[in-house]
Amino acid sequence: MRSFIAIELPEAVRYALSGIEEELKKSRADVRWVKPENIHLTLKFLGDVEEKNTEKITEILKDICRRFKPFALEIKGMGVFPHPRSPRVLWTGMDISDTLENLQKEIEDAMTSLGFEREDRRFTAHLTLGRFRSLLTRIKNAQRPWRWLFRK
Repeated sequence: MRSFIAIELPEAVRYALSGIEEELKKSRADVRWVKPENIHLTLKFLGDVEEKNTEKITEILKDICRRFKPFALEIKGMGVFPHPRSPRVLWTGMDISDTLENLQKEIEDAMTSLGFEREDRRFTAHLTLGRFRSLLTRIKNAQRPWRWLFRK
């Protein structure tokens, strides 16, 4: 079972993000948009997990989460991965608080101790809004081919 550990977003946040997506869709970009109900903040991608291991993972996550008080997240900015000249993912960023960073690190460490591969890249808190399917509509601006998305 393909699995990841994530923070679900409140309905109001998903609603606001759906409005942003609707505006961006007007560009008619060749983007596969993420349904608002599927937008989430991934803390750790696990990959394929055998169902028999999910109970252990759940118990570890419950233990980690008990040590953290509720915290606020702030959505901030937009961008693309991996590079503006060849974007694959359109995202909106999140301000990384110490609490979020510590939570992600504890989850990463715990999952590594269970045998999951440690992520080499630095954690970048973001919400994926869409994935570019082709370069056809991204060629308009060679310097920043995705910039046209933000034009009125």
